[in-house]
Amino acid sequence: MKQRRYTKTIFFLLVLGLSIKLEAQTISKTVTIIHGGLSSAINDTNKKTIKSLVINGTIDVRDFVTIRDNMPAISELDLSGTTIAEYTETVNGNANIYQANTIPSFAFFNLTTNYSKDSLTTFIFPKSVTKIGSHAFQHCSELHSLLISSEITSIEFFAFGGCSALLSVDPQNTYYSSSSGILFNKDQTTLIQVPTSITGYYSIPQTTTKIGEFAFAGCDKVTSVYIPSSVISIGGYAFMMLTIKAITVSSSSPIDFVSTSNTPFNGIDYNYCTLYVPQGSVTKYKLAFIY
Repeated sequence: MKQRRYTKTIFFLLVLGLSIKLEAQTISKTVTIIHGGLSSAINDTNKKTIKSLVINGTIDVRDFVTIRDNMPAISELDLSGTTIAEYTETVNGNANIYQANTIPSFAFFNLTTNYSKDSLTTFIFPKSVTKIGSHAFQHCSELHSLLISSEITSIEFFAFGGCSALLSVDPQNTYYSSSSGILFNKDQTTLIQVPTSITGYYSIPQTTTKIGEFAFAGCDKVTSVYIPSSVISIGGYAFMMLTIKAITVSSSSPIDFVSTSNTPFNGIDYNYCTLYVPQGSVTKYKLAFIY
Protein backbone atom coordinates (compact mmCIF):
# COMPACT_ATOMS: atom_id res chain seq x y z
CA MET A 1 0.00 0.00 0.00
CA LYS A 2 2.80 2.41 0.96
CA GLN A 3 4.67 1.42 -2.19
CA ARG A 4 1.60 2.30 -4.31
CA ARG A 5 1.17 5.68 -2.64
CA TYR A 6 4.88 6.35 -3.07
CA THR A 7 4.64 5.51 -6.76
CA LYS A 8 1.59 7.78 -7.20
CA THR A 9 3.39 10.62 -5.45
CA ILE A 10 6.42 10.31 -7.72
CA PHE A 11 4.17 10.16 -10.78
CA PHE A 12 2.28 13.27 -9.65
CA LEU A 13 5.53 15.15 -9.07
CA LEU A 14 6.86 14.09 -12.46
CA VAL A 15 3.68 15.28 -14.20
CA LEU A 16 3.72 18.52 -12.22
CA GLY A 17 7.36 19.07 -13.12
CA LEU A 18 6.65 18.33 -16.76
CA SER A 19 3.72 20.78 -16.76
CA ILE A 20 5.84 23.52 -15.24
CA LYS A 21 8.61 22.85 -17.76
CA LEU A 22 6.20 22.92 -20.70
CA GLU A 23 4.63 26.14 -19.43
CA ALA A 24 8.07 27.73 -19.25
CA GLN A 25 8.84 26.61 -22.79
CA THR A 26 5.63 28.03 -24.28
CA ILE A 27 5.46 31.33 -22.41
CA SER A 28 3.64 34.22 -24.06
CA LYS A 29 3.35 37.83 -22.99
CA THR A 30 1.59 41.09 -23.86
CA VAL A 31 3.18 44.37 -22.82
CA THR A 32 2.35 48.04 -23.24
CA ILE A 33 5.42 50.26 -23.30
CA ILE A 34 6.82 53.66 -24.14
CA HIS A 35 9.60 53.59 -26.74
CA GLY A 36 12.86 52.26 -25.34
CA GLY A 37 11.07 50.54 -22.46
CA LEU A 38 10.90 46.90 -23.57
CA SER A 39 14.10 45.83 -21.84
CA SER A 40 12.86 46.98 -18.44
CA ALA A 41 9.30 45.73 -19.00
CA ILE A 42 10.40 42.08 -19.18
CA ASN A 43 12.74 40.45 -16.68
CA ASP A 44 15.87 38.63 -17.85
CA THR A 45 14.41 35.16 -17.25
CA ASN A 46 11.34 35.84 -19.38
CA LYS A 47 13.47 37.45 -22.08
CA LYS A 48 15.11 34.05 -22.58
CA THR A 49 11.90 32.00 -22.62
CA ILE A 50 9.20 34.11 -24.28
CA LYS A 51 8.07 32.59 -27.55
CA SER A 52 5.04 34.77 -28.31
CA LEU A 53 5.11 38.52 -27.72
CA VAL A 54 2.47 41.19 -28.35
CA ILE A 55 3.58 44.78 -27.88
CA ASN A 56 1.31 47.82 -27.61
CA GLY A 57 2.30 51.48 -27.33
CA THR A 58 5.34 53.15 -28.88
CA ILE A 59 8.66 51.51 -29.74
CA ASP A 60 11.97 52.50 -31.30
CA VAL A 61 15.23 50.94 -32.46
CA ARG A 62 16.28 50.12 -28.87
CA ASP A 63 13.31 47.79 -28.51
CA PHE A 64 14.16 46.03 -31.77
CA VAL A 65 17.70 45.50 -30.44
CA THR A 66 16.26 43.97 -27.25
CA ILE A 67 14.17 41.54 -29.30
CA ARG A 68 17.00 40.70 -31.67
CA ASP A 69 19.85 40.26 -29.21
CA ASN A 70 18.23 39.33 -25.89
CA MET A 71 15.17 37.22 -26.73
CA PRO A 72 16.53 34.04 -28.34
CA ALA A 73 13.35 31.95 -28.16
CA ILE A 74 10.84 34.36 -29.66
CA SER A 75 8.94 32.95 -32.63
CA GLU A 76 5.76 35.06 -32.82
CA LEU A 77 5.95 38.85 -32.73
CA ASP A 78 2.90 41.07 -33.08
CA LEU A 79 3.62 44.80 -33.38
CA SER A 80 0.27 45.77 -34.90
CA GLY A 81 -0.62 47.76 -31.78
CA THR A 82 2.55 49.84 -31.84
CA THR A 83 3.84 53.01 -33.45
CA ILE A 84 7.56 53.35 -34.19
CA ALA A 85 9.01 56.60 -32.81
CA GLU A 86 12.09 58.46 -34.03
CA TYR A 87 15.27 57.93 -32.01
CA THR A 88 18.64 59.67 -32.25
CA GLU A 89 21.72 57.76 -31.14
CA THR A 90 25.09 59.49 -30.76
CA VAL A 91 28.14 57.34 -31.51
CA ASN A 92 31.64 58.86 -31.35
CA GLY A 93 30.13 62.32 -31.67
CA ASN A 94 28.07 61.38 -34.73
CA ALA A 95 24.28 61.40 -34.62
CA ASN A 96 22.45 58.39 -36.09
CA ILE A 97 18.80 59.17 -36.65
CA TYR A 98 16.39 56.23 -36.73
CA GLN A 99 13.28 57.43 -38.50
CA ALA A 100 9.72 57.16 -37.22
CA ASN A 101 7.41 54.57 -38.83
CA THR A 102 10.43 52.67 -40.14
CA ILE A 103 11.51 49.09 -39.45
CA PRO A 104 15.18 49.83 -38.63
CA SER A 105 18.01 48.57 -40.78
CA PHE A 106 19.36 45.30 -39.36
CA ALA A 107 16.26 45.01 -37.14
CA PHE A 108 16.60 41.22 -37.01
CA PHE A 109 20.15 40.72 -38.24
CA ASN A 110 23.18 41.66 -36.12
CA LEU A 111 25.95 42.68 -38.50
CA THR A 112 28.61 42.55 -35.77
CA THR A 113 27.90 38.98 -34.67
CA ASN A 114 26.42 37.78 -37.99
CA TYR A 115 23.44 36.57 -35.95
CA SER A 116 20.01 36.39 -37.55
CA LYS A 117 16.62 35.85 -35.90
CA ASP A 118 16.23 32.21 -36.93
CA SER A 119 13.62 31.61 -34.22
CA LEU A 120 11.13 34.07 -35.74
CA THR A 121 8.27 32.37 -37.61
CA THR A 122 5.51 35.01 -37.50
CA PHE A 123 5.76 38.79 -37.67
CA ILE A 124 2.99 41.40 -37.87
CA PHE A 125 4.01 44.93 -38.86
CA PRO A 126 2.91 48.08 -37.04
CA LYS A 127 -0.01 49.50 -39.02
CA SER A 128 1.69 52.88 -39.47
CA VAL A 129 4.95 51.58 -40.96
CA THR A 130 5.88 53.23 -44.27
CA LYS A 131 9.47 52.03 -44.72
CA ILE A 132 11.51 48.85 -44.22
CA GLY A 133 15.22 49.43 -43.66
CA SER A 134 18.09 47.62 -45.37
CA HIS A 135 18.91 44.09 -44.17
CA ALA A 136 15.96 44.28 -41.73
CA PHE A 137 14.92 40.62 -42.13
CA GLN A 138 18.18 39.28 -43.54
CA HIS A 139 18.59 35.51 -43.09
CA CYS A 140 15.36 35.11 -41.08
CA SER A 141 15.22 31.54 -42.31
CA GLU A 142 12.08 30.35 -40.48
CA LEU A 143 9.64 33.16 -41.29
CA HIS A 144 6.56 31.78 -43.03
CA SER A 145 5.10 34.89 -44.64
CA LEU A 146 4.99 38.68 -44.45
CA LEU A 147 2.20 41.04 -45.45
CA ILE A 148 3.34 44.31 -47.02
CA SER A 149 0.59 46.84 -46.41
CA SER A 150 -0.57 49.59 -48.75
CA GLU A 151 1.16 52.12 -46.45
CA ILE A 152 4.69 50.84 -47.16
CA THR A 153 6.30 53.06 -49.79
CA SER A 154 9.99 52.20 -49.40
CA ILE A 155 11.81 48.88 -49.06
CA GLU A 156 15.56 49.35 -48.84
CA PHE A 157 18.37 47.17 -50.19
CA PHE A 158 18.42 43.51 -49.11
CA ALA A 159 15.60 44.05 -46.59
CA PHE A 160 14.53 40.45 -47.18
CA GLY A 161 17.84 39.01 -48.36
CA GLY A 162 18.21 35.35 -47.46
CA CYS A 163 14.76 35.44 -45.83
CA SER A 164 12.37 32.52 -46.21
CA ALA A 165 9.11 34.48 -45.88
CA LEU A 166 6.69 34.40 -48.79
CA LEU A 167 5.88 38.06 -49.45
CA SER A 168 2.32 39.21 -50.00
CA VAL A 169 1.69 42.82 -51.02
CA ASP A 170 -1.64 44.57 -50.52
CA PRO A 171 -3.10 45.25 -54.01
CA GLN A 172 -3.70 48.86 -52.93
CA ASN A 173 0.06 49.42 -52.54
CA THR A 174 1.16 51.79 -55.34
CA TYR A 175 4.90 51.00 -55.09
CA TYR A 176 5.21 47.22 -54.81
CA SER A 177 3.50 43.99 -55.83
CA SER A 178 4.03 40.27 -55.36
CA SER A 179 3.54 37.08 -57.30
CA SER A 180 3.87 33.58 -55.83
CA GLY A 181 5.51 35.07 -52.75
CA ILE A 182 8.14 36.99 -54.75
CA LEU A 183 8.60 40.76 -54.42
CA PHE A 184 8.40 43.06 -57.47
CA ASN A 185 7.91 46.74 -58.07
CA LYS A 186 4.31 47.75 -58.76
CA ASP A 187 4.19 47.00 -62.50
CA GLN A 188 6.42 43.93 -62.10
CA THR A 189 9.14 45.25 -64.38
CA THR A 190 11.73 44.77 -61.63
CA LEU A 191 12.19 41.54 -59.71
CA ILE A 192 13.39 42.63 -56.28
CA GLN A 193 13.65 39.58 -54.01
CA VAL A 194 13.01 35.86 -54.16
CA PRO A 195 12.41 34.13 -50.80
CA THR A 196 14.73 31.24 -49.94
CA SER A 197 11.69 28.98 -49.50
CA ILE A 198 11.01 28.97 -53.27
CA THR A 199 11.88 25.55 -54.72
CA GLY A 200 12.52 23.88 -58.06
CA TYR A 201 12.05 25.62 -61.41
CA TYR A 202 11.16 29.30 -61.61
CA SER A 203 10.15 31.21 -64.74
CA ILE A 204 10.59 34.96 -64.50
CA PRO A 205 7.47 36.82 -65.73
CA GLN A 206 7.45 38.28 -69.25
CA THR A 207 6.78 41.74 -67.78
CA THR A 208 10.19 41.79 -66.09
CA THR A 209 12.90 43.97 -67.62
CA LYS A 210 15.32 44.04 -64.68
CA ILE A 211 16.52 41.50 -62.12
CA GLY A 212 17.71 43.29 -58.99
CA GLU A 213 20.96 42.85 -57.09
CA PHE A 214 21.06 39.70 -54.95
CA ALA A 215 17.54 38.84 -56.18
CA PHE A 216 18.07 35.07 -55.91
CA ALA A 217 20.91 35.15 -53.38
CA GLY A 218 20.74 32.23 -50.97
CA CYS A 219 17.90 30.49 -52.82
CA ASP A 220 19.58 27.09 -52.60
CA LYS A 221 16.31 25.23 -53.25
CA VAL A 222 15.86 26.75 -56.71
CA THR A 223 17.27 24.32 -59.26
CA SER A 224 16.72 26.21 -62.52
CA VAL A 225 15.61 29.64 -63.76
CA TYR A 226 14.15 30.83 -67.05
CA ILE A 227 14.95 34.42 -68.08
CA PRO A 228 12.63 35.83 -70.77
CA SER A 229 13.81 38.09 -73.60
CA SER A 230 12.10 41.04 -71.88
CA VAL A 231 14.93 41.18 -69.31
CA ILE A 232 17.57 43.72 -70.38
CA SER A 233 19.62 44.11 -67.19
CA ILE A 234 20.71 41.97 -64.26
CA GLY A 235 22.11 43.24 -60.97
CA GLY A 236 25.27 42.07 -59.25
CA TYR A 237 25.16 38.75 -57.38
CA ALA A 238 21.61 38.22 -58.68
CA PHE A 239 22.14 34.46 -58.97
CA MET A 240 24.45 33.87 -56.06
CA MET A 241 23.24 30.30 -55.56
CA LEU A 242 25.78 27.52 -55.22
CA THR A 243 23.39 24.68 -56.08
CA ILE A 244 21.49 25.97 -59.13
CA LYS A 245 21.77 23.54 -62.03
CA ALA A 246 20.54 25.55 -65.02
CA ILE A 247 19.86 29.09 -66.21
CA THR A 248 18.02 29.44 -69.51
CA VAL A 249 18.18 32.77 -71.34
CA SER A 250 15.80 33.44 -74.25
CA SER A 251 17.50 36.63 -75.47
CA SER A 252 19.73 36.12 -78.52
CA SER A 253 21.95 38.99 -77.34
CA PRO A 254 23.84 38.90 -74.02
CA ILE A 255 22.00 40.75 -71.26
CA ASP A 256 23.68 43.81 -69.76
CA PHE A 257 24.97 43.76 -66.20
CA VAL A 258 24.23 46.58 -63.80
CA SER A 259 27.67 46.05 -62.26
CA THR A 260 30.70 44.55 -63.97
CA SER A 261 32.67 44.15 -60.73
CA ASN A 262 29.92 42.16 -58.99
CA THR A 263 28.58 39.96 -61.75
CA PRO A 264 25.21 38.17 -61.49
CA PHE A 265 26.92 34.77 -61.40
CA ASN A 266 29.37 35.35 -58.57
CA GLY A 267 29.19 32.42 -56.17
CA ILE A 268 27.80 29.93 -58.70
CA ASP A 269 29.67 26.65 -59.20
CA TYR A 270 30.41 26.79 -62.94
CA ASN A 271 31.16 23.06 -62.99
CA TYR A 272 27.65 22.35 -61.72
CA CYS A 273 25.50 24.96 -63.48
CA THR A 274 24.78 25.15 -67.21
CA LEU A 275 23.80 28.34 -69.07
CA TYR A 276 21.41 27.66 -71.96
CA VAL A 277 21.15 30.29 -74.73
CA PRO A 278 19.23 30.45 -78.04
CA GLN A 279 20.59 28.52 -80.97
CA GLY A 280 23.08 30.57 -82.97
CA SER A 281 23.98 32.92 -80.11
CA VAL A 282 26.56 30.79 -78.25
CA THR A 283 29.50 32.70 -79.75
CA LYS A 284 28.03 36.07 -78.72
CA TYR A 285 27.67 34.88 -75.14
CA LYS A 286 31.16 33.40 -75.06
CA LEU A 287 32.64 36.70 -76.23
CA ALA A 288 30.59 38.75 -73.76
CA PHE A 289 32.09 39.64 -70.39
CA ILE A 290 31.69 36.86 -67.78
CA TYR A 291 29.37 34.67 -69.83
